[in-house]
Amino acid sequence: MKGQPKGIDALMLAPFPSVPATRGIVSKRLADHVHGFLLWMQFARARAENTVKGYGEDVRMFVAFCEKSGITYAEQVTFHHVEAFGAVLRGHLGQRETSIARRYSALRQFFLYLERHDLVQKNPAKLAIGMKQPPKRPPNYMTKEERNKILTVLSGRDSQHGRRNYAMFSLMFLAGLRESEVCTLEVEDVDLAERSLYIRDGKGRKDRRVPITPKLTRILHGWITTTRSRCAGADSPWLFLHMKRRHRYHGHPLNPKAIYHQVRTRSCPSSAARSRRTLSGTPTRRTSTRRAPISTWSSRSSVTKASAPRRSTRTLRRASSGRSWRST
Repeated sequence: MKGQPKGIDALMLAPFPSVPATRGIVSKRLADHVHGFLLWMQFARARAENTVKGYGEDVRMFVAFCEKSGITYAEQVTFHHVEAFGAVLRGHLGQRETSIARRYSALRQFFLYLERHDLVQKNPAKLAIGMKQPPKRPPNYMTKEERNKILTVLSGRDSQHGRRNYAMFSLMFLAGLRESEVCTLEVEDVDLAERSLYIRDGKGRKDRRVPITPKLTRILHGWITTTRSRCAGADSPWLFLHMKRRHRYHGHPLNPKAIYHQVRTRSCPSSAARSRRTLSGTPTRRTSTRRAPISTWSSRSSVTKASAPRRSTRTLRRASSGRSWRST
């Protein structure tokens, strides 16, 4: 634009992140360098926000472990302490080998940062030997019959929530969209004439264009032109939103937790919960060999048994509590 500074002038006006001094006394305490490490990961390494947040949690946990063990300075840390940290995570906190390997990765980056600032001579996290990873089980798939059964039941619900859930789950099943991608999808991103979707900030913060089938085109056309136009918050740009007028998130886009709530209480039982991140023919993240029965959705519809995925401890507690899935 005209009048805007360019080149060196624009660079001089840009806010600069704080850069540590190259000379002078530098603290060697581990806790004093966590904040600088996170800034380095965010700006110099251009890592995603969630990645920086996860690294910060991992490093702070290790610093707390070291302080409890009487270790305050970076030069005191050896690979023995890193391995002991992993042993405590597994033995006392019950964390899996994959979670511990992720924390080791964060520590390797943290000590690389300290090594570049001459605070440690070697990277102890690199010298530490990681735990043996469990063998990967073969992926589990949702069958085409299960997927069609879910869409058949959802297509018979004529309420506004029912039509929204039908269009929402059809996007995940027939186009392979993730939960976060469905939540951030806007009406202008749906090109019914060209039969395509424009996905913003997908995995790896990449945009992409996804073709859609004629069946999905008809479903989205019915949702946008017929049902959504009569819903509360129809002037919002988001394709799927909270439709209760007195809700605190009225007019806001849905979030993954809201989709999980729809799966858990309204839409479909455990097989649909398994399919929130996957479509037929795409493997789930981690699956269990146990067979879990799927509850009856309605008085005239039932489905066969399917394998439930291995989820977090919190989700497994819910599944083992014996709650029945409701269909409203």
